[in-house]
Amino acid sequence: MRLLATDHSRIAFEGSLRGTELFEMDGGSHEESGQLKRASTAPPLDFVVLPLTNAASAEIEKAIDSKIGFTRYIEVPSCQRHGAAIRAG
Repeated sequence: MRLLATDHSRIAFEGSLRGTELFEMDGGSHEESGQLKRASTAPPLDFVVLPLTNAASAEIEKAIDSKIGFTRYIEVPSCQRHGAAIRAG
């Protein structure tokens, strides 16, 4: 994740995120933005877009490692760097 971090990067997570630190982080949005779109339609999963700066990447990683974990809660991570989408799932 840190390799993708720039002042112009954003990262989106989709899954069972409500009530987690990741879902409530400062600077986050729950709306689709640019290349970062929801992958789920029915039922829609929780969705959050966060700025992926060098400073924010450590906070995002901490939120994932502490309580969430990719396999249990996060289903579709994706990233946008300089306007280009990068989808991991």
